[in-house]
Amino acid sequence: MIMLEFADVNRVIELLGCSQAMAYKAIRTLNSELKEKGFLTIQGKVNENYLRERYGLEKRKTSDTTDQSKSDVQNK
Repeated sequence: MIMLEFADVNRVIELLGCSQAMAYKAIRTLNSELKEKGFLTIQGKVNENYLRERYGLEKRKTSDTTDQSKSDVQNK
C-alpha cells in the first residue's frame, strides 16, 4: 500500500533549507504544477514525494532509520 505524505511549510523549510517565504512559494508552484496535471491539492501543503522528485532530493528510507534506532538501543 502506498502512503501519501504531505509536507507542510515547516517540512519544506527542513528539506530545502530555505526561508518560510521561499517554502510557501515552492508549495504554490508545485501545487500549481499538480493542478495542471489534474491532481487535487491541499493549500499550504504539497505531496512530499513530488517535492523530492522536482528538487532532486533522495527518498526517505524510513525502514533503515527504524532498523538503526533498534540496533542503537540493543547496543546500549
